[in-house]
Amino acid sequence: MSKEFESEDFEYAVIDLHNHSKYSEEFPKTTFDECEMLEFFEQIGQKINKKVCFAVTDHDTSLGAYLVYKELQKNKQKYPHVEFVPGMELNMSLEKLLTYYEQPFTEPSFVFKKCHLIIHAKKGKEEEFFKRTFLYSTLAHKKIANNNQIINVGKQIIAARNKLCEAYSIRVPLSIYKQCAFEKDLKKIRQIFINKSVEFLTNNKKIQDKSLANEEVSKVVGKLYPSSPRYVDNFGYYGRFNVLELNKFLGDSATICYAHPKTLSFKAYSKIPVKLFKDVNIRTLPKEIQNRITRKLNDPKQFLEGYFTQQDILTKNSVIGDWTGIVKLQLLHKELKKHNIKIDGYELTQNTSDTLKSKSVFMSIANYLVDVMHLYLNYGSDKHYDNIDKRAMFTGENRYYQTQKRVVENPYLKYNRLDRKLTNEENSFTIGVELEK
Repeated sequence: MSKEFESEDFEYAVIDLHNHSKYSEEFPKTTFDECEMLEFFEQIGQKINKKVCFAVTDHDTSLGAYLVYKELQKNKQKYPHVEFVPGMELNMSLEKLLTYYEQPFTEPSFVFKKCHLIIHAKKGKEEEFFKRTFLYSTLAHKKIANNNQIINVGKQIIAARNKLCEAYSIRVPLSIYKQCAFEKDLKKIRQIFINKSVEFLTNNKKIQDKSLANEEVSKVVGKLYPSSPRYVDNFGYYGRFNVLELNKFLGDSATICYAHPKTLSFKAYSKIPVKLFKDVNIRTLPKEIQNRITRKLNDPKQFLEGYFTQQDILTKNSVIGDWTGIVKLQLLHKELKKHNIKIDGYELTQNTSDTLKSKSVFMSIANYLVDVMHLYLNYGSDKHYDNIDKRAMFTGENRYYQTQKRVVENPYLKYNRLDRKLTNEENSFTIGVELEK
């Protein structure tokens, strides 16, 4: 790793770019609000007398990050040791991303299921980042209590909208549902959604009979947005953000990082064409699995027509033995590049790091990620703050620092190939060093 990260004159004591505030609504539940998070990291900076950088990356919302950002703007003098990076963690749908219709793969076989991506606002583009993520953030957490149930009508809108995109082969702008995000009446929200959808689809000549338009749209979205106000248990991939819309969604306002790639999953019955494994580094897999892949790659007929299934080398979540996520990540990364989706980093969370028991295995993966895949190594604790953290903060104990020690990784320059002092620009958390060609 870069020598600057261990030197006494390195600017930052702690950099952690994967944290959750109370605005993350997935388990484990979090308890910190924006002021408490700033106080928490300021306390670390004061104890070590160095700057501390952290991000808030709540699940499917930038609201927590926005509140921290605004609080820091208003009271910067209270937090002299803190630098803040706004972000969010997106639950991405990868279904429909990769399938094969050409011979001999005539049966559509969707390979990937889902992954999480961490996005961070670029330095100087925070306001644009918040504008771009505001509507999705609001809808994704738009909940209404009804008959002792909490109904996520926002997720219903997102899921139903994604269904319309698929059914009519058109990108229905999320912005047309802005009125839904501010409407409190459950029944009105559904009708607003239907009206806005009908208006857009008829204007774009996707619906021909205007008299039946409402009925047609209602039938298409079906159970994803029920006519009666009730809870929908499983939205499937329709309720997630579609990875193919990422570029339009973010523009140039953010950097993108694979979050805990170990959790990237395949469809339960996916079939992966053998030819996809060409130029994929499989050295981290068990020898037996390496041999199975290599044999098929070297067989001309298998290379052109063969595939791998669960019985060969797959589990539901991974290639057997792919405990770092590096093999399945390469398969996804190659596919995303075909769609001009640029990913900046690969996150080594604590759990992933714990599995890298051998320095040679770590170096092999790091070199491959940096030199071949052109990704910067990222670090995140995936920290969900709880009441124990809160109590420790107010009693003057720093549980975070006691357990984490020195976390001094730069967000997109975790692995400094040039072995030199980092410039201010490179420490801006948006621009990495030029990779060696």
